[in-house]
Amino acid sequence: MERSQVVLNKSRIGFLLKHSPRESIFFVMAYIVTAILIFLSYVNPDIGIFSLGKSSSVSLRSRYTFSYDDKFEVQNLYKEIEFKKPFYFSYIENHGEIFERNLNQLLNLLKTDSNSEFITLLGKSKYSFSGEAVRYFIDNRKLISKYTNRLIYLYRAMTSFYLLVDKKEESSLNYVEVVTRLENKKVLKERLILCPVEKDFLVNFIGKTYTGSSQEFKTILAEILINTIEPIAIFDQKAREDSIKSELNLIRRSRVINSGEFLIRQGDIVTQENLAKIIAYYDYKNKDLKTKIWGYLILGLLLYLLLLYRFVYYEEEEFKSRANFYVGLIGFIVANFLYYSACLYSENQILPPFLFILYAILSISLPVLLRNARLAILFLISYSFFLLFYPIFDVITFMNLLFISLSTIYTSQILKNRNDFFLVAIFIGVLQTLFFIIYSIYNQTLPHLNEWGIILLYCFGNGFISSIIALGLMPLVENAFNIPTRFRLLEITNPSQSKLLNKLRTEALGTYTHSLLLGDMCEVVAEKLGIDSLLAKACGYYHDIGKIETPQYFIENQDGRNKHEDIKPSISVSVIKSHTKLGVEIAKKYRLPKEIIDAIVEHHGTTTISYFYHQALGLLGDENVNISDYEYPGPKPQSKHTAILMLADSIETTVRAYSQNSERFTTKIIEDIVNDMIQKRLSQGQFDECDITLHDLKVIGNEFYKFLAAYYHRRIEYSKNR
Repeated sequence: MERSQVVLNKSRIGFLLKHSPRESIFFVMAYIVTAILIFLSYVNPDIGIFSLGKSSSVSLRSRYTFSYDDKFEVQNLYKEIEFKKPFYFSYIENHGEIFERNLNQLLNLLKTDSNSEFITLLGKSKYSFSGEAVRYFIDNRKLISKYTNRLIYLYRAMTSFYLLVDKKEESSLNYVEVVTRLENKKVLKERLILCPVEKDFLVNFIGKTYTGSSQEFKTILAEILINTIEPIAIFDQKAREDSIKSELNLIRRSRVINSGEFLIRQGDIVTQENLAKIIAYYDYKNKDLKTKIWGYLILGLLLYLLLLYRFVYYEEEEFKSRANFYVGLIGFIVANFLYYSACLYSENQILPPFLFILYAILSISLPVLLRNARLAILFLISYSFFLLFYPIFDVITFMNLLFISLSTIYTSQILKNRNDFFLVAIFIGVLQTLFFIIYSIYNQTLPHLNEWGIILLYCFGNGFISSIIALGLMPLVENAFNIPTRFRLLEITNPSQSKLLNKLRTEALGTYTHSLLLGDMCEVVAEKLGIDSLLAKACGYYHDIGKIETPQYFIENQDGRNKHEDIKPSISVSVIKSHTKLGVEIAKKYRLPKEIIDAIVEHHGTTTISYFYHQALGLLGDENVNISDYEYPGPKPQSKHTAILMLADSIETTVRAYSQNSERFTTKIIEDIVNDMIQKRLSQGQFDECDITLHDLKVIGNEFYKFLAAYYHRRIEYSKNR
């Protein structure tokens, strides 16, 4: 990267850091507000406002087309299927192995040689035996170990007929469903035995199997089985639910809600049907929120930073203005608030959501407030891209916003006077009518002929309301940010409306006349260079406003004796130099725009007040005079407007002085003065800090020559004829 590029990039980074903390906070807050609005646009209102059987207080219209299931219908179907559906149990295929393993563990314990050790191990184990059984084990441990085959036989006999389960539920059906590896089997409820198995049941079962056995023998075997048997089928609620859902999917009917369809209208009684639609719509929106919102917020932030970089990098001069900075960000917040409001509006109204009054107001106001149609278009197009992150986004709405943004090219040319706002209103009305037709065709909702009167009234009313609001708000914004809009400049350059110009005419007529002439000169040149000619005119009118305080010390206001003849050159210089400082104070008092204040302080740059400097040299000598004391404090011109004003001021003053000698004064002298003054100011480096070019200086010289030659033409001809 070249060194010049590095310096340029650093300067732009510096520009970002130059803004005050307050502006940086405002910049961050603008995105935070936008992020909140994007998030809220996806959040559902409280469903509690829709009470079954009561009148709805609002209308609700779907933004999406999607399929749904009637929640209440599905719940009823589910209950019906559930009522008819048996309980499910999962069969444990290796239950026999589990039993034998448990039995062997117990029998191994019984084989312990020492009675005391046996009792100790039994106490620490998981087994639970009665005292009678423990005494029996102590006396007959070796005998019990021979009962393995009998116990296995009993277990197999029991499980071949009974289903040992871990849970039993009440049901109207007389069977349950057992899920095996190969198939599902129906088992009667009377064959279900709950584990742990009851002792009496086991004693009775053993008695039937081994007839003639003693009661003690049956009891001991029963207790052993209780401690070793586990369920052979586990209650399986999931399998039951899967079966219910599978059957439900076969019989339930999916419905479709279309975009734009009213789910309920204000005043309608909330029925189970439309409440089901509302619930389905809210569920769909919540799903949309979870899948999109974080991505939208991150993409929104990246787009926000990218647009900021684009404006800073390519529109640096325009974006330096604090007024442009605030107006641009306020417009951004207003646009996003509009999108959020449209989201609420689109769910409650039948009229299409793209008829945005606020956006029309922005499109009317921004070119005027920014004083730059191109910058306004860029801002508006940037705003429109954020519509992508809101649920109301569709191609037609987006194109509508783009057309409104691009229409600024036309509307900015129309707006020359405040009355022209009504022409803009008609233009916006036509544009909105066109997009209403496109929207209706796209959604296949063309209105009836008898409805067109209301629609046209709405569309054109939209335009007129936008224009009226913009017309009313603009002076407030102009004053709040002290913006030199075209309308404000027209007011302050009208001597009949400007109190300050009237005061200048009354107290310093010569300066007033000189200022009007300079204003006309600057206006002509600015038009030729393609910059704000009305601002250039205003700068010319007010550049010497500080002379109001001491008018008789300036030659154009002197009608006889020169007051400088009685004072020292150093004092004269301080009086002359003070008119820029006094001008700034007066301009601030009358709240003139910053651009005009800059012109007041910059139009002399750091030039030398040569008359008094040379007078001081003659009186005091070179060694006793410091040239810097006789120079204006500056700064040098920072813009084309003040560079034009500097040249106009020095050229007009010089030409006027030469015109006093009518016999020597010719158009050739005017041409020489113009060229010499431009070269002089250029060689002094007065234009080093502004973006004026040599081509611009050539245009300025030509235009000043033509203007002054025409202005002094009659006087020259009259002198020659005389």
